[in-house]
Amino acid sequence: MRYLAKNLLLSKILLIGLFLSSLAVFSSSAETKPYPVIPFSLWPQKTIKGFRILVADSPKLSFQGFGGAAKKEFHKTLMIFPAISEGTTFENINHGFGTVIEDLDIAFLDQQGRVLCIDRMKKIRGTATAPSQTVWAVEFSPKTTKQLKPKRGELFPYFAEIVLFFLSLQ
Repeated sequence: MRYLAKNLLLSKILLIGLFLSSLAVFSSSAETKPYPVIPFSLWPQKTIKGFRILVADSPKLSFQGFGGAAKKEFHKTLMIFPAISEGTTFENINHGFGTVIEDLDIAFLDQQGRVLCIDRMKKIRGTATAPSQTVWAVEFSPKTTKQLKPKRGELFPYFAEIVLFFLSLQ
């Protein structure tokens, strides 16, 4: 009887130990490890008519987007994503650079710069997916939307200047 009780106690201790160690492994692997944020001052950029144009011209910059940006960084900033295709999904989630703390509007543009649609992505967990014929995407704050007034089917404001700047980077 003592032998059985002793084995039962050891079995319980072993099970508790296994549970706690698996919990520790799971929780450490579930944490998002932070990536170094590339400050916007180091991004390819230009000011056009009072708006800061940032070009996400690499996978890392595209992945970072507005992640980890301070509230002041959203003001009058247009983030350009070239070479986008149908079905590309944009996410306002923390990919390791930090949380996107403001709602964002995203305009999907065709090759000529006409607005195909504008979606609103909620801060922290918003998403938007590029429709058919998308070649460019532009993210900006809802306040900037009110200033620029982009309209579906029309040329995105300052598109010609944006393209010239983008081509100068090549």
